[in-house]
Amino acid sequence: MVTYDTTFDGWNAIVTEDVALQGTDSAAGIIFFPGIGQMDSNINDLLVNGPHYLITNGLWDGSVQLGNGVHHPFIISLQPPASGYPGSEVLPKVQAILSRYRIKRNSLYMTGLSQGGWQVNEFVGYEATPGDNTCGMLVKAIVNLEGVEPSDSTWIYPSESYPRKMGHWAATCGGRELWVEGSQDWRDMLAGAQNMMDSAAGSASYFQVTYGGGAHCCWNTEYDTATKWTMPLNSNISQVVGQPQAMNVWQWLLRQGDTTLPASEGGTAPVVSAGSEQTVTLPTNSTTLTGTAQAGSETTVSGYSWSEVSGPNTAAIGGVVNSVVSEVTGLLSEAAGVTDTVTTTVSGLIAGTYVFELTVNEANGMSSSSTVTVVVNSAAAPPTVSAGKGQSIELPSSSTTLTGSATGNGGATIATVIWKQDSGPATVTIASADDLSTAVSGMTVAGSYIFTLYVTDNLGRTANGSMTVTVNPAGAPPTVSAGKGQLITLPASSTTLTGTATGNDGATITSVSWQQDSGPMTAAIASADNLSTAVSGMSAAGSYIFTLYATDNNGKTSNGSMTVTVNSAGTAAATGPAAVTGQALVMSDSTGNGQAAGAQLYPNPAHDQLNLRLNDGVSGKVVVSVFNLAGYCVRRVELVEDAWGLQASIDVSGLAEGLYMVQVVNGVTARAAKFIKL
Repeated sequence: MVTYDTTFDGWNAIVTEDVALQGTDSAAGIIFFPGIGQMDSNINDLLVNGPHYLITNGLWDGSVQLGNGVHHPFIISLQPPASGYPGSEVLPKVQAILSRYRIKRNSLYMTGLSQGGWQVNEFVGYEATPGDNTCGMLVKAIVNLEGVEPSDSTWIYPSESYPRKMGHWAATCGGRELWVEGSQDWRDMLAGAQNMMDSAAGSASYFQVTYGGGAHCCWNTEYDTATKWTMPLNSNISQVVGQPQAMNVWQWLLRQGDTTLPASEGGTAPVVSAGSEQTVTLPTNSTTLTGTAQAGSETTVSGYSWSEVSGPNTAAIGGVVNSVVSEVTGLLSEAAGVTDTVTTTVSGLIAGTYVFELTVNEANGMSSSSTVTVVVNSAAAPPTVSAGKGQSIELPSSSTTLTGSATGNGGATIATVIWKQDSGPATVTIASADDLSTAVSGMTVAGSYIFTLYVTDNLGRTANGSMTVTVNPAGAPPTVSAGKGQLITLPASSTTLTGTATGNDGATITSVSWQQDSGPMTAAIASADNLSTAVSGMSAAGSYIFTLYATDNNGKTSNGSMTVTVNSAGTAAATGPAAVTGQALVMSDSTGNGQAAGAQLYPNPAHDQLNLRLNDGVSGKVVVSVFNLAGYCVRRVELVEDAWGLQASIDVSGLAEGLYMVQVVNGVTARAAKFIKL
């Protein structure tokens, strides 16, 4: 193995390769991307973390031991000169690597830490045109150490959203990924792993770790060849979602593709099968594992063994019985093409999923391994039944379709099903009571109807599930408005609330009621059951929220709210941009276009809420004040900006229509901008 510096399409790289690779032989390839702190033009930064840290410090020689022998993949540490490159920029570098080295096209892998983890995920999701999966098809598997997974619900890195969700790569390209996240370094990685597993079963494994107290660190430990990825073998794993892996990350990567050794590596390993997946049901807690091995070369056997890779407990593995190995010569399958049968008994099983591995070794140093899964079901489990989700219909509609599901457990099958009505204001007609899916009709009276699906399996075990159909009266609920927001200034402490309420679909309003939801004082509502009423007693400055509730003659209800803002008396002019609540504001640095320096306000104009995005690298308290054109503060909010910036929504629904100023104060820095309230 030799290691040297080079470049690919202008990017720095360090490469380790096996110079013994001859002729047309090819090998696997691993491309590593560093974190953001090493994304620059200093090639020595590639030695800080990752595979070439291990190699240059004598912690790893770059070889990977698998069951069939020692593999020597091409290892390329690729250095982007900056962060955030799209797949269109990375693809020419990958193509340059593939054109220079004899890398198996079904055995190219990627790995990255932190920003590098984002980079590899972004690459496999890149599509030059919709439906073009060129990048995704190039990469067989990924190891992502503490990268970020921008999900639909996460605004942390809106500029770094992936082109496609990771489940698309798993389902369309057959991609596989091992995700690692610090327990105190939330990066939403489970969202990406779960999206893959939901799209293609078994395509991802997620590990939460406590290295360095669970912080964003310790990548060289995670890359170390001694680190295995199961809880029994690694006490720093605090959570596993998906299949644990009793191997290091390099072994896991290479096992996702073509594990055939090149001819120049020497020897032919035995062909091994651990047999077919098995299922047992408690109280049976043992089974026989039967594997096969066919010699790949004429050589002596150095050993064969069964071992447990993973499972809910440690099973007892009995002695190994081998059917063909000669007691005289010890040769494995002496006659050409003869298959050797290797069996053992495993016992002490409990409910859960076990993976066992058969390993066969030859004296020439070649070996092969194969795994088999044993699923142990709990004893006497009744059927699994669902009556489906609850439904809602509205009169005059009086029928719907019930669709349930029923599955036998422990090998049992479903014998009978029957739907029954448990309750409801009218007796309904069930068209096909003995089918999982049936029409029901006759729900002519508004109210709740409860139906239950009863199931029996072929062993006589029963279970049931229920669902509710809610029949709503005809017509839409009332349309209610509490009116526009109002502004008064002390000593004035009263105003008039004027709302509207209209019945829909022929309905009429039968009652209205005003209520105070919040405010610094309890106001007096003169005529709470009228659409228009005087309110008084708002003698303390602040925001008072009032809600108008309305009910129609069908019993349907709706409501609307408004805000009365009471300003302090004697408000004086402010002297600078850092004005506080109750003072007049002189906007000294407003750009006037909805964009304050260092901050973004949108939308503009705004109806109910105004969004603020701030990313100036200054952490701490942020005070947001909204002023009317008279210079009075009508809304004040205190927020906190962290190292990732700030994004928040400000409620302006209770403000009257017009032009307003927004002031954002962060420490000693003040910014201002205008917006229009519609």
